[in-house]
Amino acid sequence: MMNCIETLLKKPCCHNGYGKITVCNVDQESKESLAEWLSSRKQISVGAMGTRAKQYAENSRIHLDFTYGVIDKCILKALLGEDSLLLTTESMVRRVNLRVETYGRESGVIIPVQPRDPAIKKSDDKTGDHS
Repeated sequence: MMNCIETLLKKPCCHNGYGKITVCNVDQESKESLAEWLSSRKQISVGAMGTRAKQYAENSRIHLDFTYGVIDKCILKALLGEDSLLLTTESMVRRVNLRVETYGRESGVIIPVQPRDPAIKKSDDKTGDHS
């Protein structure tokens, strides 16, 4: 967490906007589809929130960059202009959206949160925007 904050403070203030947070519901995701999606996004940071999401990442051999304070770390990455993927379960997807919306209301910084839709094929995902 401190590394993210220190990086944010050192980074020049004129970066090209904010990153986005993609939320992956592991209860609906196929390992193959997510692996393909991740293969085209080598620089994306990945976090997992909850035991089932962490187990899904381990079983899928997905390297996790963070496993605690995940929502806040994704927000910090977005402030740095970096995208992140947050793995979680269906019951926590709403919590992620609420937390990021609350941050936006308090700070005035709107960070896009989008679902990782396993039905969208790589060829249909030219912009990375599923909203």
